[in-house]
Amino acid sequence: MITLPSGIKKVEASDNATIANLNVNADLLDTKITKLDGIATGAGTANSATDTVIGTRTIDDTITAAAGADTPTRLWSKLANVIKGVMGTANWYTLPSMTIAAIITALGLKAPSASPTFTGTVTLPSTTNIGNVSSTELGYLDGVTSAVQTQLGAKAPLASPALTGTPTVPTAVVGTNTTQAASTAFANAAVADKITNKVTVSTTAPSSPAVGDIWIDMSV
Repeated sequence: MITLPSGIKKVEASDNATIANLNVNADLLDTKITKLDGIATGAGTANSATDTVIGTRTIDDTITAAAGADTPTRLWSKLANVIKGVMGTANWYTLPSMTIAAIITALGLKAPSASPTFTGTVTLPSTTNIGNVSSTELGYLDGVTSAVQTQLGAKAPLASPALTGTPTVPTAVVGTNTTQAASTAFANAAVADKITNKVTVSTTAPSSPAVGDIWIDMSV
């Protein structure tokens, strides 16, 4: 006898068709028929594979997606792996924090990197550089309230300034003899110092006058 791939035994001309052999074939055929129970007529044709026939399958989203033919379960698993990667979630069935529609809306509110047109009040970090202008140079503009040239025009030049109003300078100590600007307070103090220390008003001449001393004789 020849055993077919299905397990059924095929009787050849030289074999005896015994009851035992017939029973073996009958049991095999019953097993095969039982497996076919529930399959609709025309199984194997288009749309004939129902959920009942396919049965329940478990998706494994750790199976890396790859091209090529595969079983339905593995194909679904590969698709789940792609979905998980696109969403950036821990698994394929967890929704992302933002939907694609929300992401598109949020991107529409962002400025392009090339030639952006900002609106409202734009705040830049204190370390911002603009072209060749460093953040330190930009810091010099802190406190500027009008055009820089207008504010510079209101300043006195270093060479031959024509000051107006009541300009003030530091008051030097008496005896200062430099190119430092002299205030009226310095002039008054210097004159007072000369009068107090260099002029003698008395009926008696100074016993040891110094060069530059003045004596006013009160006896005349």
